Amino acid sequence: MRKPAALIVALTTALFCLVSGISASDALASSPPAPAAPTVTYACIGYNSHLGQRVIFGAYTSLSGYQTYLEANDNECPLGGFQITLGVDGDSGITAAGGAGTSPAPAAPTTTYACIGYDSQLGQRVIFGAYTSLSGYQTYLEANDNVCPLSGFQVTISGFNDLAAVGNGLSPAPASSATTYGCIGFDSGFGQRVIFGTYTSLSGYQTYLKANDNVCPLSGFQDTVSATPARDADSWPFSWDSVWNIPIASTATYAAAGITSNGTSETAETSDYDSTDPSFPVVTLENADTTSGTLGPVQVHGDPSMAAGGEWNTCSAWLGTDNNVYQGQTTEVTAGGNPSFGGEADATWAPVSIEGEGVTGCHGGSGLSGLGGTLTEADLTQTGPITHALKVALDGVLNYYGANGGFRWPATTADAGYNDPNSGNYYGGSNPNVEEGSLLALPPSISPSSFSNPTVQKIATAMQDYGAYIVDTTATGQYDNSTVITNYNAAQTLVNDVCPSGSQCDPDVFTSQLNTLLTELEVVTNNTATTPGGGAIGASRCAPYAPQFIDGTDAPSSAPIASC
Repeated sequence: MRKPAALIVALTTALFCLVSGISASDALASSPPAPAAPTVTYACIGYNSHLGQRVIFGAYTSLSGYQTYLEANDNECPLGGFQITLGVDGDSGITAAGGAGTSPAPAAPTTTYACIGYDSQLGQRVIFGAYTSLSGYQTYLEANDNVCPLSGFQVTISGFNDLAAVGNGLSPAPASSATTYGCIGFDSGFGQRVIFGTYTSLSGYQTYLKANDNVCPLSGFQDTVSATPARDADSWPFSWDSVWNIPIASTATYAAAGITSNGTSETAETSDYDSTDPSFPVVTLENADTTSGTLGPVQVHGDPSMAAGGEWNTCSAWLGTDNNVYQGQTTEVTAGGNPSFGGEADATWAPVSIEGEGVTGCHGGSGLSGLGGTLTEADLTQTGPITHALKVALDGVLNYYGANGGFRWPATTADAGYNDPNSGNYYGGSNPNVEEGSLLALPPSISPSSFSNPTVQKIATAMQDYGAYIVDTTATGQYDNSTVITNYNAAQTLVNDVCPSGSQCDPDVFTSQLNTLLTELEVVTNNTATTPGGGAIGASRCAPYAPQFIDGTDAPSSAPIASC
């Protein structure tokens, strides 16, 4: 890593008066400009392409405080950043860090331990407590009562495009977020407000201020911030009252499902193929069902790593440049190429808004979404819980009831051949509660902690809090295999996580605690359009409703949280 001497950076600051005890929104509306002669600030600045912004951290007004911070980082700026000295002169821009204030990372950045959160008043994600040494980071966390400020999440960053641990950069706050003490300022050279010295404990913040001669860096102002929970639709899709986001209600009624499963199959062939990251390159989906109701090409964001050969089922969902989700099966795409629907089938579904209810889509056995409910790589790797319903496919020959059309709300159809004993898609089960569209859940009588495998325990918690919808059949008959539906790039991660220690797991069929979990699920019998998740809107829930989108839209109703 390059270790330049401290750089004199030309800077004009216009800071907002954010005083403790004043709400962030009120303070931003009435804050005076920064004093004419702000103090010199010593800091590290780096660029993270996933956050899409430059970030500032380790900001100190005293050189000794900054040196102590650097020593805790093995004398390296986190995120491959650069050391700078911020002051004021006659210029209005930042020039010393690379022309326009940029600070590109070296080719091989060091591992960084940090907290990432989202503050809706700042209108951006922020990174703080960034350390290149684990011991320094642990000391920082201890000063914060071992909680990330702004209800953020802990991350380990080893590259500038890899924030999978927080759901592609998403860091939703819990419903009751902790108060955070920090310093906030605005730097016109960066073109954004910056937050630093953030602590959830007042004592930790006071220690930070003392190291800064009791002055906020960058001539900023002290603030007490309570983070407003928020989410990105591309990484946490659909409205808060979508079936994929509604938690199980405390008024849910459960009935035995009697599920049989000899093993689970978790392969790319049993997975969804979802591409909703707006940072992915724009490609042409060649034969989508368009918003006008005709079949034609649309521009979508294409996962450059995704490849599919048109096999069953390869149900895929693509984020369009118009913010709609385009779905179909079976999917044909080469890595980095233009996708199309062809191969074994050529079926498309009407587009849905990624901020809408998102109920329907390319699971042909139920007509339900190929995006909502999908278990993602981020779900498996993030430190926080899974915050949405999941999807499963069981063997319909042995489990699904074929009368009454073979499906229930929110499903819109059943498999072709569901009532034909000669079809592989035949529904031969005897329990009228187990159909396409049934909401399964781990009953309150079974604790997720009864599963020793951490990943199975995480999935069990999600299935108790949100449930899992039946969306397809595995059609394996006497073999009786089941599937928890993942995104294509999460299937092998799931196998690696849940495969019994020391065994040779075949991802096509294997037995594990995941298989045991599926057989212990029960049916939520009062899951209806008016009582989603087993209760009316406003009923107490096993988990919080999904938070609003980061632009402040789709704010959820309030509901008490129950112990499920």
